[in-house]
Amino acid sequence: MFQIINILEANLQGVWRGSRFKFSLCMAFVAFLSSCIFTDDIYDDNEAMVTLEFRNLAGTILGDGLDNRIETLRILAFDPTSGECLHNKLFYANEGDIVSLQVKADTYKFVFVANEPNPDVSPLNFVTYRSELDGVTLSESDINSVSLIPMVQEVVGVEVSQTQATITGDENYPDGSTYNPLPLKLRRLACRVDVVLEADEDLDALFTGVIFSNVPVGVSLLAKDNSSFDRTLSRSFTLANDPGYFENVALTSEQVAKGIVWAKRIPRVILPFTDFTPTDDEDMAVVFTVNSDGWRNPSCKLKILTIGDDGGSVVADNYSIPSNSYLSLAATIRTLMEVEAVVTEWGESKNDWQMQDRYLNVSQTVANITDYNGARVTFSSNMPQVKVLPGVYKGSETNPKVTEEIFNDLVLKDGDASSVSGTKTTYSTSRFSYTYDSATQTGIGYIDILVDEYNQIGTQDFRLILSAEDNYGGKLQREITVNVSQYGNRYNYFELYGKGYVGAFFRYNETGERVIIGQVTRVTKAGWTNLHLTGSRTSGTDWGEVDDLGGWRAEVLEGDEWLVISSTPSFDPVIGTDSPGKSQNFPVRTNEYKSEEDGTYVQGRGRIYFRIGTTSTLTSADSDPRYGVIRIRYCAGTYVKDDHYIYVRQGEADAYIYQNNSYSRKISPFNLTAREYRNNPATTDIPQLKSQYGGDALGTNYGTFVEFPSQAGAMFQWGQNRIDKPYTNYYRRAYNPSNDAVVGGDTGWFMSELQFYGAGNGSKTPIWDEKPDTDGDETVYDYNYKAQFELCPKGYHTPSDGPTNQLAYNGPYPNIYATGGTYSGKFVDVNHLGAVEADYVTGFAPHSEYSDQIVFSELRQSLFKTPLSGSNNVARVKNNNVSTDYWVFNTFGRTNYSTINNVDNEYNSQIEFESTVNDAINYTIGYYADGFFDRRPMKTKQLTDDIIDFAVSVDNAEIAYRGIVIFNDVTKASVFFPMPGRKAAGWGVLQEPGNRGYYLTASSGPSNYDTSQSVWKMSVGKFPPLGFQYRLPNYGESLRCVKNDE
Repeated sequence: MFQIINILEANLQGVWRGSRFKFSLCMAFVAFLSSCIFTDDIYDDNEAMVTLEFRNLAGTILGDGLDNRIETLRILAFDPTSGECLHNKLFYANEGDIVSLQVKADTYKFVFVANEPNPDVSPLNFVTYRSELDGVTLSESDINSVSLIPMVQEVVGVEVSQTQATITGDENYPDGSTYNPLPLKLRRLACRVDVVLEADEDLDALFTGVIFSNVPVGVSLLAKDNSSFDRTLSRSFTLANDPGYFENVALTSEQVAKGIVWAKRIPRVILPFTDFTPTDDEDMAVVFTVNSDGWRNPSCKLKILTIGDDGGSVVADNYSIPSNSYLSLAATIRTLMEVEAVVTEWGESKNDWQMQDRYLNVSQTVANITDYNGARVTFSSNMPQVKVLPGVYKGSETNPKVTEEIFNDLVLKDGDASSVSGTKTTYSTSRFSYTYDSATQTGIGYIDILVDEYNQIGTQDFRLILSAEDNYGGKLQREITVNVSQYGNRYNYFELYGKGYVGAFFRYNETGERVIIGQVTRVTKAGWTNLHLTGSRTSGTDWGEVDDLGGWRAEVLEGDEWLVISSTPSFDPVIGTDSPGKSQNFPVRTNEYKSEEDGTYVQGRGRIYFRIGTTSTLTSADSDPRYGVIRIRYCAGTYVKDDHYIYVRQGEADAYIYQNNSYSRKISPFNLTAREYRNNPATTDIPQLKSQYGGDALGTNYGTFVEFPSQAGAMFQWGQNRIDKPYTNYYRRAYNPSNDAVVGGDTGWFMSELQFYGAGNGSKTPIWDEKPDTDGDETVYDYNYKAQFELCPKGYHTPSDGPTNQLAYNGPYPNIYATGGTYSGKFVDVNHLGAVEADYVTGFAPHSEYSDQIVFSELRQSLFKTPLSGSNNVARVKNNNVSTDYWVFNTFGRTNYSTINNVDNEYNSQIEFESTVNDAINYTIGYYADGFFDRRPMKTKQLTDDIIDFAVSVDNAEIAYRGIVIFNDVTKASVFFPMPGRKAAGWGVLQEPGNRGYYLTASSGPSNYDTSQSVWKMSVGKFPPLGFQYRLPNYGESLRCVKNDE
């Protein structure tokens, strides 16, 4: 008799380390089929009847019933050579005690599938070859705590005879082994987690449930690796909605002895397994979070092995939870514990740190931080004072450095606030706190270790000294080694020049941290160091000269019902590297050690560092965004700055900023890119996009949006010559924003020639839209360029800047004003021939007025508070009569030229120019905390003619830059435009990356200073300030799409 029997493989024991939680792991491999019997009925010399007998499938075999119950079983038999499916039969437990499958005496590859979801419509019904099983997947909804668990096993090389089965080449069985019965080893396509929570405080009024997040959305039927599946699934279990999942636990005498007063059990959570390579990839880890009402929400990443386990033989963490795994999770939550910090257990013993009954215990003696995160070290003592010493040691050096120059605000200073409440006294800075109770003679405290002024790329260890002291000179000191890893550049916080954060962005369902960082220079006026406590200084006071850390304060001005800010640092161990953790895995909670922080303000000294989060989500991705404002007030150098703002947006739906007329449009918050760049940012290909209107068959994909607003997206040329030089292979190429373009042929595909100037079309001007019904001249204009060159996806379009069915002047023309040379103080027409006084230009005597055309400008009417006419072209050109160059400026926003004063120098022109724009549009330059830019180090990169600056992820198409936030000063609606520069006309090198941004429009422009061809672009930067220019069409520039009129 050939019989399938129950077997139990050996348990694997492991211990969870490296977190506030302690875990033990049990992995069990179990088979659950009852029997498979050979009958004695022989049909011929080459056939045998194999009978499978189901017994007690609805009952319990091992463990919990649902873990082991089988109600359906599918058996597939394949030819081991060709892979052809020879048998495919599904059995149900209710069909009777005995069901049978007839096979020939031969060699097979068997696949057994138990409890497949929806077997009547299963794709397994139609399998014809073994290879088809590799593409079969199960959804996360098929794997849960209430349904039967899908199981599978593949057995290769099974030679079936009349009396036994011989197996060759299967990893689960010795080669040549014979069986009767054959032990199956079915593998569950799931993992089970049992949780026991315990705490040394009563959490009944606070505890609300638990969440497992970052869980894969599916599994493969046969593959044990499910790396390819998105990990966006969260399973939440709450006392309110899932009371059956929670059990009260009677405390053991051991728990009572440890001070445990509360315990809760959550048995049998069934999740899709999560197995991947490499197994030490933290981003793939399942995140376990304990939820509470108004309390800290500790979380950690589940792993089954930790570096250093087994005497150091484990060389890497293992965050996988393979199929068929049983994870028993025991979590102890104690006062002072922060599970986000990777720390060892405190322990009850004080032997190493006792001296005449004095002690100083710390939660960890080694901390690893980057430029963007921090380490929280908690400590306890029975000494009345504990403090951080003002000297810190670098590496093995014996001479100390100044602590506050390395780490942020740990050292108590004269005048620092101390508070007394009954018998308790608290001493604190913005990163240190110690509370001592004279009645019990015990104290507890913490330090948040963050880098301050120190900025050296590389890794360096420092030794920080924590000193506990009594009133009689007695001391106990503990050394904490801090390993600091820095990977990028640091800039002094100076928002006037775009070196500070000006905005933050959350998608509709995001709540995780956005990290705001700013290095401020030391103050040189006494009394300014406590600005966060005293407010702004009083004029006329003699402050005296000092050299000290300046104070700062951040406050939520609008949005306090859904925004939360916190001084607690990020505990993402890899934030500040090029591969940080996902921001959503790190929620923002108020600092529980600072009762004065309520989530609406934080304050500090020295380096600005705080986090922004949201307390709730929007309904969907289509929900209207909501907006908030955070103000930062700080001291630096010799001045107080108290009007710097961060504009916060939650929601990715397209939105209006201003609605000035019917041409105002909802603006997408994302730049356009190519799908190839989104799917493979490191690609060296130059993708060719499809036209939205299908003007030709070229291109592989439509344009798509970047994932984060700070990302540059691709760069595009406006259009191509489609008449006399139809270089169709150059059409709609998407250029990488992180490097120089290669001009020409099938590697770079960058068109260096002027697109529209040639014998075939003469002086025809390309026009984006179709010919007007009642007007237009096809001898002058080449209409309907959008048919072949519209890059925006369906539902969106390239925005206009003025008319799109004729030439757009958008103001007086010519409108360039000379500040030097022969024509100083006059308006000139500047083109590729040089400068000519405008009075002598035929047709412009001296100017023609086209300011009314800006009513058709979707960008001006959508982004400007008061839309301005004209261009902000600025250029240095050759004077016809003098060999020296001089500056020429336009007068953007001016229509009455007679009121313009003759200016003597570039500086005065710049101030006048900038003031005009600032009155018409609300914008600010700087960094954008969108979960991408604020998690990676800023780096520079040398190019052919320029340097990439103020950017992250600089070596691939995901590159993100600083930019500008444009906002509505009434509604606070805001949108961000990064400043990735542009690809130079003619030779394709990247220009001004990180310092300016150029955005394509659909409007063709007049002659400009160096060519007879131009198109309108939006230009963003410090100077010239935000405005519009008509420039060469063969630059490679960014594209921001607008929503079609609804």
